[in-house]
Amino acid sequence: MGATEAAESAKGSDFELGVFKVRPRRLQVEGPQGTERLQPRVMAVLVQLSDCAGQVVTRDELLARVWRGAVVSDDALNRCVGELRRVLRLSGAPDPIETVPRIGYRLTLLVRASPAHEPQVDASLLPSPPPAFAEVAPVAESQPAGSDASSIDRRWLLAATLVIVIAALFVWQSHRASMREQPAPSRAGTVPDSMNLATANSATASAPADGTLAVLPFVNLTGDAANDYLGDGIAEELLDRLAAIPGLRVTGRTSSFGFKDRHLDLRAIGVRLGVRHLLEGSVRRVGDRLRIGAQLVDSSTGLTSWSHTFERPFSAAFSLQTDIAGAVAAQLQVLLPAGTSENASAPASDVYQYYLRGRYAFQRRRDSASVSEAIRDFEAAIRADQDFDLAHASLAAALAVLPTYNEGQDRVDLLDRAQSEARRAIALRPNNGLAYAVLGYCSMGTDPLLAQRNLERALALSPNLVEAHYWMQVFLLTVGRVKRAIEAGERAVALDPLSAPIYGSLAEAYFLAGDLTQADRSIRQAQSLGIGDHNQILSKLALAIGDLDASTRLWAASDSATDLSVYRAVNEGLLDARKLDAARRQAEPELAKLSWPERGWAQLNMRLMLGDLDGALRALDELETKLGRRRAMLNFESTDLWDPQSQIRSRYDDPAFQTLLQRTGLTLYFKESGVTPDICRWMGDQLRCSAPK
Repeated sequence: MGATEAAESAKGSDFELGVFKVRPRRLQVEGPQGTERLQPRVMAVLVQLSDCAGQVVTRDELLARVWRGAVVSDDALNRCVGELRRVLRLSGAPDPIETVPRIGYRLTLLVRASPAHEPQVDASLLPSPPPAFAEVAPVAESQPAGSDASSIDRRWLLAATLVIVIAALFVWQSHRASMREQPAPSRAGTVPDSMNLATANSATASAPADGTLAVLPFVNLTGDAANDYLGDGIAEELLDRLAAIPGLRVTGRTSSFGFKDRHLDLRAIGVRLGVRHLLEGSVRRVGDRLRIGAQLVDSSTGLTSWSHTFERPFSAAFSLQTDIAGAVAAQLQVLLPAGTSENASAPASDVYQYYLRGRYAFQRRRDSASVSEAIRDFEAAIRADQDFDLAHASLAAALAVLPTYNEGQDRVDLLDRAQSEARRAIALRPNNGLAYAVLGYCSMGTDPLLAQRNLERALALSPNLVEAHYWMQVFLLTVGRVKRAIEAGERAVALDPLSAPIYGSLAEAYFLAGDLTQADRSIRQAQSLGIGDHNQILSKLALAIGDLDASTRLWAASDSATDLSVYRAVNEGLLDARKLDAARRQAEPELAKLSWPERGWAQLNMRLMLGDLDGALRALDELETKLGRRRAMLNFESTDLWDPQSQIRSRYDDPAFQTLLQRTGLTLYFKESGVTPDICRWMGDQLRCSAPK
């Protein structure tokens, strides 16, 4: 084939290829370093590979389409591909054109229609054109110019193309259905099957930015539910590695994994999560071989922009995920940071299996049993490999939150263990954001300045780490920085829009700020996700609008109490200071019935709520004497200090309030950090606070 015929083969609309703009008619590729002019056959090869981006195009197909039956050596195709690689390496991709040994080539860069033209159906959805289709073009070109037969052939070609597109989409949907053939048990907190574009959250319905991504759980194709941990664990690891990329916003696992086994339109998922790109895939393990299929979907169209199948020995699973993350990063035109997956030593396959099982159990935690299961798996991984930093960090997180699910656990001992594991993880890999977040969480009740510094360090290292944003929100509430807490909560919601705990904490922040409308909206959102007990904040909202009966019932329900009269008396005292003495007289005998040390903490917090600062200080003295300061402070609800419903708001000028701030370490924190609660300001050496009006 001559140059003229090759140029004809290369004709087509302009399109974008990664960082390049390709102009086939001009035989030009415009990139960061200027414009390159390609030989006609080189451009023709590029057009053919771009038409099937993400798919393998065989050497025979390329030879047939570009050289049209002419007898040429393999060197001709090799030279064209070599020239393309030279031009395209500026994309930053490790290999913009992947060689599939003994088969052909696959273009790894993202192909987009040029903004000057209407977008076409993504070619990566289409199978390689069959021979019969490939032969249509020469027949059409053989007609005399201007003949009726030429017009008929063009109409026939258009119809054939539409048939193939429709067939390809049908095949693709069938493939997706087969990937999701394992039904999932109904779980609280997952997205209902009825979810579609019409019911997507309007708050996230605007067009998302290009740099937004959600990693969906990978489908287990082994046929054995016992291997479900593989798909979820591998997807979580990919999420973590991609979340480390600066400038890329990656949705948290709670929201992404809420769509597990849900047969929903990918466009609806993208709208609900507020992301432009979705990464999904499948995992199959046969013996010691692991096969992972991954595909990147544009949620605005529901079409695949990239796909690839990776197959390695299971022993290479850890490094395989780095390869997948790197390939996805290249498609999104971002760089995976150096050292994203570095650890002291790559884990052996048995170690990695324990780790993935632990993550699988921890991600699905609903009670202390599932958290304890995760702890056992992480500990098994560490026993087999003391230098596996990811296992140390994950174990630290599991130990830290276990008391939340089982109040009978010794919280101090668990937090001490959590901090020890977190420090070990940091010693092995200093940029472990999760480990710093755990250290911040563990220090909240006893050393607020240290808590703040560690949480800030975690966010600097891992801007997409949902736990760090959530725990920062909780911390800011404890020190009365409510406006900043709302900001942190909104960032956490943007990253994890289907997390009930985040919405619950955000509702409390809005309540403390006096925004009852937003507080109600947030807590209703948390309720709709079906996880957690939200009666306490609902009780406060009911009391704020004067519904004493509803508030009393909700508060009692949150404590599983049967005697409503005590809660009603306290609520009446909160509404009317003249009834405080009666509330105290009725509450104290009930508190005395509790066992120690729960009685001490309940007395401390109830007395604070009712404005009895002297009684609260006596309760704190007793707790510190019997338990030590650290244990005494762990269950101190410092958020109550800033509660607009608490009667403590009328005692802000009392010297006992200054004593309480000093005893709890808050005065020192405010001095050393240079910040104050939203409702306070320094007047000499005294922190003066005023109740919001």
